[in-house]
Amino acid sequence: MRICLVQSSYEGTNYPFEDDDDFGDPGRYIDSTIHQFDHRFIRKATERSDIDAICDEKFDMYMNWMWGGPRDTVAGITATEYLESKGVVVLTNLHMPLRIHYDKPLYYHLAYNFGLRVPTNETGKFPKIVKYGDSCASNGLDLKSVCFTDQEVEWRRQLLLQTQPDASIVVQNFICGTEFTVVVVEMGSAVVSLTPLQFIFPPGTSPYHAFLTSENKFKAVRDGRISTKLVEDSLLSKKIERMAETAFKVAGMCGGGWARVDMRLEDETNRLFVLEVNPIPTAFYPKGKFKADWIIESTFPGGHLALFETFAATKLMKLGTGIAEQAAIAEVFSTFASQYDSILVNEPINAVIEEYVHSFNWDGSVLDLGCGTGVLGRKIHEKGTNALISGIDISPGMVDSDSIRKYYKGLVQIGSIQELVMIAGEFNHISCFSTFQYLDSITFTAVLSRMFMLARNSVTVEVDDLPESYIIEMEKHTGNRIRNSNNVSALRRFGTPLGWKKVRDDYVPAYNSPHFNISVSGCVLRFERDV
Repeated sequence: MRICLVQSSYEGTNYPFEDDDDFGDPGRYIDSTIHQFDHRFIRKATERSDIDAICDEKFDMYMNWMWGGPRDTVAGITATEYLESKGVVVLTNLHMPLRIHYDKPLYYHLAYNFGLRVPTNETGKFPKIVKYGDSCASNGLDLKSVCFTDQEVEWRRQLLLQTQPDASIVVQNFICGTEFTVVVVEMGSAVVSLTPLQFIFPPGTSPYHAFLTSENKFKAVRDGRISTKLVEDSLLSKKIERMAETAFKVAGMCGGGWARVDMRLEDETNRLFVLEVNPIPTAFYPKGKFKADWIIESTFPGGHLALFETFAATKLMKLGTGIAEQAAIAEVFSTFASQYDSILVNEPINAVIEEYVHSFNWDGSVLDLGCGTGVLGRKIHEKGTNALISGIDISPGMVDSDSIRKYYKGLVQIGSIQELVMIAGEFNHISCFSTFQYLDSITFTAVLSRMFMLARNSVTVEVDDLPESYIIEMEKHTGNRIRNSNNVSALRRFGTPLGWKKVRDDYVPAYNSPHFNISVSGCVLRFERDV
């Protein structure tokens, strides 16, 4: 795909951090043979004509990086709203989340009413923190932002207003404690937190200085004076993740692809507070510049490419792309469901599934994606494995089978695997045989990433290496209603995520198409947690 990276132009603004902004660019991490990323810069004074021009270029998608608030001299909220009105596919950073981000009193009001814990301004309680309520990037925050008397609070307010007379000012209780940040990503209709990052201030730092001022955020963290680590305490991590996901939804971020949620754990009470939700994480920047890229590399299966393709796949799902094709697939399989098992038993893939069942452990819970008539579940049962098996399949006719009723005692859902896997829970084992050809490569990568997130013990996948002749014949046979994809290259690019090991990698005959008399082979891979 050809992607437009829509950036705020600094032309003629003399913005304070203009020289430090390298501009987010997925092209730093994704090869141009897969996706092409082109920067286009939007000036606030001519935002509409600039946007008209880039829309005329007919990019496949537009990834929005414009960040300007109401008082900023760079393009942002109104430009983003206009971009959305043009009817193009906008991947990230929509105008409503951006508007809420620049109205912190509104966000705190929404969060408080929802029951989300945010700092308040209790009368007589100190210290307080005084900051802009309509700015970003810790603008105006320094060590003197923390005040201990009403007089200091008023002095600080007046100081901020001297430079920005029309600014909104927020006064809150200062939360003494540990600071965390969480990257939150939309995956289909699910909202998913990556592993939280903790900021560790130097020994001897006053608790009233242990927060992310502008200096700390953009310099001290980068040069290592403030260190960071991923949260290893699973209970604390889950607590932070769940609150971050709620904060994401309350801030109206759904539809915007991702966000960064900043939080603090109060020392005195051990309570978590949400400080801010930022719709534009500092990711896809030069390697090592910001921690968000390290979080993605360390915790998002498939890394930056998988994250970007998750943005794209999620947007396409929300737009309803492919619904007609999914209905056609369901119809085709329901038509020959009664013959499916008798056909499959004579195909090589049947023996492959059986061999994988007998070679590996399947104890515990199993999610069978594209479960069909329940072949995998039946073979697991025949082995004598104690497994609670769930399944997802698009065809009602396929799951209306004796094996599904007998062996699948977990939840069996009818629908597209790309949508339903995103909202699935955790399982010991997640597998998918003979199904991925019905996903385009972008959606395939997003689904594979989610499988690794949800699997506790193993991921087993089979990907058909479809000849081009097969793909062409399928389109002809279905009147262009169904297009198959060969996702072998996407599978190989994905690699082995951190924390996993590949324990099996086979290239095997899979089946001979009864319709086209074309032989198809497949890649079968088994991954297990590297513990």
